[in-house]
Amino acid sequence: MKPLNFNKIAGQLMFIWLPCVAASLYWGMVASDRFVSESKFVIQNAGAEQPASLDVSSIISGGGLSNQDSYMIHEYILSWDMLSILDKNLKLRQHFTSESIDPLSRLSEQAPREEFLEYYKKRIHVDFDEISSITTVTAQGFKPKMAQEIVQTIVQESEKFTNRIGHKVASEQMNFISGQLDRAQIKVKTDKRKIIAFQNNNRTFSPEIETQSISTLVSSLDAEIAAKTAQRKALLTYLNDNAPEIKQLSAEISSLRQQSHAEKSKMVGKGKKPALNNLSAEFQELETNLEFGADMYRSTLAALESARIDAARKLKHLILLQHARLPETAEYPRRLYNIITFIAITLMVFWIGKLAIATVRDHKD
Repeated sequence: MKPLNFNKIAGQLMFIWLPCVAASLYWGMVASDRFVSESKFVIQNAGAEQPASLDVSSIISGGGLSNQDSYMIHEYILSWDMLSILDKNLKLRQHFTSESIDPLSRLSEQAPREEFLEYYKKRIHVDFDEISSITTVTAQGFKPKMAQEIVQTIVQESEKFTNRIGHKVASEQMNFISGQLDRAQIKVKTDKRKIIAFQNNNRTFSPEIETQSISTLVSSLDAEIAAKTAQRKALLTYLNDNAPEIKQLSAEISSLRQQSHAEKSKMVGKGKKPALNNLSAEFQELETNLEFGADMYRSTLAALESARIDAARKLKHLILLQHARLPETAEYPRRLYNIITFIAITLMVFWIGKLAIATVRDHKD
């Protein structure tokens, strides 16, 4: 009978059986239960056509989905901002540092913010499927209700975050166009006041209309002068200059010429009054400015209405596909799986180490 090798037994006891027993006791009796709750959602444009049924195929073909928004939500869920909200609303740090949790799974009460965030990321899992655009949020809690409330709060805050970003973009766009509209409206009012002041100062409603009227009158006077001049020449063929008919026509022609000269003076500016051609040019410039301002106001108003419709279409909302359920059984730790895995790895490491030592001894011999 071979004598017992106490060194070999002590080695096996130290490197195999004691760790395996400790691991079995920890996972079998000490490790705290962790409950898991899960929720699924997609982000869709408000203006997109709603799918008839919320299955995966309809979501894929429904349009209006934005992977960029989903990636932003993914980062937001795992950020300190989300953790701060959860800690404020659910007292998450107090839950994770509870003395009812086993020491290896518990968060230290003196843990700094960075360690708290890393611990939180280990208990939260966010998965985004690029094909279906579905985001799955999974949260672990040491109580079933806490796991459910964590997921519910994450979904609620994600929806608020999505709406906040959409409203901010739409609001900035609307504010810019509204500012342009206000400036266009002020310009139109200013141009109108300039035209009214011009009309009052020059005592004319429209120099252009007045110029056209005077031009028509001058043309009529010139035509009448030409007709009477021709008539006078015809009478001179058989009457002398002192004839009453000749004198009357000469007087009428002289009056018509004076009147024509006076009307022409109004247009070219001879005298105290300003020239109508200058007034007309200035008035046309004022009218052009007013028309341009009015066109700009109308186009900006149309742009504002278009921006309102476009902003409404660009707003996004979160469509919940699966509500956070209240777990009934603990999903973690996987006690039997962990124990068997630990024993298998321990035995493998032990025999590999033993084989390595034996190989080294053979080389020495």
